[in-house]
Amino acid sequence: MDAIARLPFGARFLIEAARLKKEAKVLLRSMTPWERLEQKWPNNLNIEVTNICNANCVFCAYQFQSQWRSDRGIIGRERFETVIKTHAKNGGTFVSLTPIVGDPLVDPDIVGKVRYVTQHGLDVAFFTNGILLNRVDLAGLLHSGLRSITVSTAPLDRDLFERIYRSKRYNDVFSGLVRLLTLRNELGAGFKVNLSFRSPLSYSGTLDLPDFRNTVWPLLTAMERAEIFVQNSYDDWAGQITREDLLPGMRLQVPPHLKRRPCRWTFVPMVAWDGLVRACACRFRPSPQGDDELVVGDLRDATLAEIWFGDRVKALRRRFPAGELPFVCRKCPVYDPC
Repeated sequence: MDAIARLPFGARFLIEAARLKKEAKVLLRSMTPWERLEQKWPNNLNIEVTNICNANCVFCAYQFQSQWRSDRGIIGRERFETVIKTHAKNGGTFVSLTPIVGDPLVDPDIVGKVRYVTQHGLDVAFFTNGILLNRVDLAGLLHSGLRSITVSTAPLDRDLFERIYRSKRYNDVFSGLVRLLTLRNELGAGFKVNLSFRSPLSYSGTLDLPDFRNTVWPLLTAMERAEIFVQNSYDDWAGQITREDLLPGMRLQVPPHLKRRPCRWTFVPMVAWDGLVRACACRFRPSPQGDDELVVGDLRDATLAEIWFGDRVKALRRRFPAGELPFVCRKCPVYDPC
């Protein structure tokens, strides 16, 4: 709490307000049974198309992924299609292709996979750091059935980008974003580009940078301009990211103390590229024993439906009301009660 105490009052207020809001949800929902949620197939499904990233952001635990698993890869087409067909057959409606860590555009078949999802009547979306936008078939992506994409990047300034994303590929991000927006406008595609800036600057300071104000802003629709997101607060990935890792102006979130209902993320499956199934698509940290407590099955041993309605995931959720949370969940500020 010493680091929090040194923050300006306004920042401290926002951090505490976010924590209290989640604790209030726990209390307000305490009389509502959550077990019924286990009986229905989830609307949303997350697929980790790859766990490879081409950035090394200061706020991200990608740099610690080897403590959980050493292998890197891209999900195979057969496994991907099987998972999509299962989700559609069971009444699912949405698929996110955003990895826990990694960038979807690393997958050379990302456009084909997006098209496969939409051909099955499912909505699909994903986040990207934008580094590979210049190497993707953007026309194919715009006509794939994808309705929106979120570009999550640093403020559009070379120095800030290199310090936050620890990458020398600012030109790729900037030119790729401009190319995407320009092509979208030329084609008249009903496609939304969400901008999410990981920034140490204020909202106005982020939007006043010359590359953004002079080049990107004129290419955005009115809705895109109104929904620009500037993030100043970050979770610590269960203690893996420290205040010293962040730039001045960035702050760490504070986890709620009250976690007696299962987190809503445990009701959204994440299929990893290698076939592991997690009951969380959000955060990871290995336990002191070195294992990932949120892995609930493996597609090489069982079907997705067998895993998702199985005993292992049910036992995981019951650790919350018992006060025996997985190691990664104990201090996770992303916790959101079901």
